Amino acid sequence: MALFLALLVVGCAPPAANPEADLANGKASDTVKVGVHGPTLVSLHPAKTLRTGSQSIVWAIYPRLTELDGQGKVVPSSATSWERTSDNQWVFTLRDGVVYEQGQPFNADVVVWNFERYLDSTSDWTAASSWRSYIQSVKASGDHQVTITTKTPFLHLPEALATIFFLQPEWAQTHNPDLEAMGTGPYRLESYQQENKGVLVASDTYWGKKPDFTRVEVIGYAESATRLAALKNGEINLTITIDPVDLPDLRSSGNLVVGGSPGQRVQTLQFNFNRKPFQDQRVREALNYAIDRKSITDSIYLGTTEPNRTQVISRWYPGYEQNAPTWDYDPEKAKQLLAEAGYAGGFTVNVNVPTATYAGAEQAIQVIAQSWAKLGVTLNISVLPSGPWGDRNVTTNLDEAPDLIYWGIQYPNLIAAYNLNSWTSNYRTNDGALPNQSEFDKIVKDAFAATDETGYLGKITEGSGWLRNNAALVYLWDQPQTYAYQKTLDWTPRYDDWIDYVNIKKAKS
Repeated sequence: MALFLALLVVGCAPPAANPEADLANGKASDTVKVGVHGPTLVSLHPAKTLRTGSQSIVWAIYPRLTELDGQGKVVPSSATSWERTSDNQWVFTLRDGVVYEQGQPFNADVVVWNFERYLDSTSDWTAASSWRSYIQSVKASGDHQVTITTKTPFLHLPEALATIFFLQPEWAQTHNPDLEAMGTGPYRLESYQQENKGVLVASDTYWGKKPDFTRVEVIGYAESATRLAALKNGEINLTITIDPVDLPDLRSSGNLVVGGSPGQRVQTLQFNFNRKPFQDQRVREALNYAIDRKSITDSIYLGTTEPNRTQVISRWYPGYEQNAPTWDYDPEKAKQLLAEAGYAGGFTVNVNVPTATYAGAEQAIQVIAQSWAKLGVTLNISVLPSGPWGDRNVTTNLDEAPDLIYWGIQYPNLIAAYNLNSWTSNYRTNDGALPNQSEFDKIVKDAFAATDETGYLGKITEGSGWLRNNAALVYLWDQPQTYAYQKTLDWTPRYDDWIDYVNIKKAKS
C-alpha cells in the first residue's frame, strides 16, 4: 500500500519547472538564457575586464555616470547632468537616491575613490595609464557633485565615462571583484563561473526601469557550433556574433528571429612594421589591392555588410566619411607593386586570428590567403582562443609577436580618436612604427586636444586620410552585428557587442 501511495503521489505531481523550454515554446517565463563565447566570461572587475561577455554582466550590475543608448547618443545614468565649465573642466551632478545592494550610497566620494585608483601610478587597473594621461584631478563638491579637471581639453569626456564603472570602496577592499560583484544596477550577481556561466537576478534596490526578466543566465560556449545548437534546441534564447553563413540554417528553424544589422566594429589586418616586407608601402598597398572585398562580403557575409571605406571607424562614429573610397580589387596592380618592391617571388608571413570572436573572420581569412597566394605570398594562419590570441598580440618579445593580427577594432564610447590612437607609437608596443609615424601621432594628439567639435572632426578626417595614404593597415569590412533570438522575445540588438539585459522583453502575444 505504501508503495502504491508513493507511486500515486509521484504520478500526480506537477511537472518540474523548465523555464527555458517554456520560453522556447512561447510560454511566459521569468528567466532568459543568453549564449556567449565562453572565453569572454573572464574577470568581473569593472576596471580590468575587456571581454564582451563579462562586460555585459558588469554593465547590468555597476553604476556609471553616463551611458550610450542604442543609437550611440550619450544619456544620463547615475549622473543626471553635466556641464563643461571651461576647456579643461567638467562638473557632473549625481542622481540622488542611488544605493548599492548593501545599502551604501553612491555619491561623489565613491567617484573620487575610484578615480584615485585610476590615477595611482602603481595601479593595475586596465585603463589606468590611459586615464592618467587625460585626467588632472577629480574632486567632490558635496555629496552629489563631482568636478573633473583634464590635462588638455577633452570634448568627449561624457562619452568616455560611459565605460567607467564604480566599485563600492569598502566592499572592494574586503572582496574579490574578479569573481564577485556588488553594485547599484538593475541586476545583482547570484553566481559566477569564469568561461562557463553567470547568473543575474533582478535587484530590489535599483533606481531605474525594472527588467521584464527577473533572472538572466549568461552561458559560455567554447565553440560556436555548440552555442548555435543550444539556441536551436531551446537551451538558450538569444545570442549574437554569429558567422553570417550560419544565418540561413537558423532561419529555417521557424522559431527564431534572425538577422544582421550594421555594427560598430571594423575588421582589419594590422601590420607588424618590424617585419621587413611591411616597411615598404608598396607591399602594404599590394596586399590591399589583392583582396576582392565585394566577393567576400557577398559570399561569406551574405550581404550583411559592405567593403570598408578605408577608415578604422564605422558609420556609428562621428567623423565617419560616408563617401570615402573603398580599396579597389586590382590583382595586376598588386603584382606590379610587389615586383617594384623586390618581392616578385613573394614571401611568407603569419597571422593570428581569434576563434569565435569576429563574425566571419575564420572563413574570410582563408579566402584572403588564397588571394595572396596568387601573388606568391604565403599566409600561415593560426586560429587561437581569444585569450592566447590577445596575449601574443601584446607580448614584448618581438620574435614571438605575429606578423599580422586579424583585429576587429571598436571602442564602445564611439570616440573616433580612440580608434586612431591604436595606430600611434604610444599604443604600438611590439609591432614597430612607420618612418613618418610622428606626423600621425601629432594628428591624434591634436584631435584629443581640440576645443570644439569642428576642429575635432577635422583632425579625425585628417587622421583617417593619413592612415589611408600610408596604407597603414589592410582594410576589410565593417563587422555586422549578427543575432538570433526566440520569437517569444522582443529585443533590438545594439550596434556594439554589449547585450543590455534590461531591454530584453517578453513578446506580446
